[in-house]
Amino acid sequence: MKRKIELCGIYNIKNNLCTEDCKFCAQGILAKNRGSAKKITFDAKAIDAAMRAAENDLTRFGLVASSRGPSPEEVEIVVRIYREIKKRANIHLCASLGIASYEVMKKLKEAGVSRYHCNLESCKSFFPKLCISHTYDEKVETIENAKKAGLAVCSGMLLGAGESFEDRLELARELKELSVNSVPINILIPIKGTPLEDNKVLSEQEIESSITEIAKILSPEKIRLAGGRIHLKDSGYNLLKHSVSALITGDMATTTGCKVNDDINMVEKLS
Repeated sequence: MKRKIELCGIYNIKNNLCTEDCKFCAQGILAKNRGSAKKITFDAKAIDAAMRAAENDLTRFGLVASSRGPSPEEVEIVVRIYREIKKRANIHLCASLGIASYEVMKKLKEAGVSRYHCNLESCKSFFPKLCISHTYDEKVETIENAKKAGLAVCSGMLLGAGESFEDRLELARELKELSVNSVPINILIPIKGTPLEDNKVLSEQEIESSITEIAKILSPEKIRLAGGRIHLKDSGYNLLKHSVSALITGDMATTTGCKVNDDINMVEKLS
């Protein structure tokens, strides 16, 4: 039976204004080279990006924002954008807005969002080594808020941030216990000016073996490759054969991603 491979696109509606201290992020307060800031506004480019994603037959499209969580004013703006996208584009909608309450999740669902994204990034025992401005438990609460509101949940991990192989498997087991619907896997791109700028880039063999074992715990149908695919010479083609069922395509929030047309062609090769 032919496996269905999803392609997902994102659009950054707020950047370089984050108050959080995630050591891997170029937008956090510890980053030395944050670029120009962008606030959440009613952004017509976000609607255009969603329409292009639908035209390219992408399955999902999400708005992402760098922040601890959205303010009430930002929620209202984002809801307006989602409602407009829903009118114009036939595509499943996702949101990645940080830590959020049940009330926020309900508003997003009413606006047409079907899935909320909140990465745990690392297992609970390793998490404080990556971030102390918010906690692992706050992220879990956000996941539960989304589920309570009737949203599917996308929550994944970052490989190469200094965690051990067992840490990765521990997080996979934690995500399985949380019954998340989708698990995006990012591979660290050490960014100059961040605390992890000197981290050694993981080898292709370690990336592939880690994802293969994670998929055994969680099921390949839940695994999607996200940022850092540039570390793989084939952009993840081999993993698509057995351990991955979706790709985040196009540029990421802070790094360059793989081109949409290239990913479409890669998926078609699997047919």
